Amino acid sequence: KEVIQVEMGVEDGLAGSNWTKDLREAQRLADRMESGMVHINHGTGSGADAPFGGTKLSGFGAFSIGSTNAEYFTEVKAVYNQY
Repeated sequence: KEVIQVEMGVEDGLAGSNWTKDLREAQRLADRMESGMVHINHGTGSGADAPFGGTKLSGFGAFSIGSTNAEYFTEVKAVYNQY
């Protein structure tokens, strides 16, 4: 709960990560995070074929890589899970 409160209190939302052995909790947290990219048990490097972009004051959303460039005005979230 405290993690989400802190995360929602920042003005940027490019990428975030969470590290845990509890996959269910990791996915629940990823769903609630206001970030363009969420990494689970993974550093914050993105894949070349995945959306790259942020929310809030971090960029203009996920676009310009792969097929997502047509979805410029949507809020796409990439969740990376190295479990």
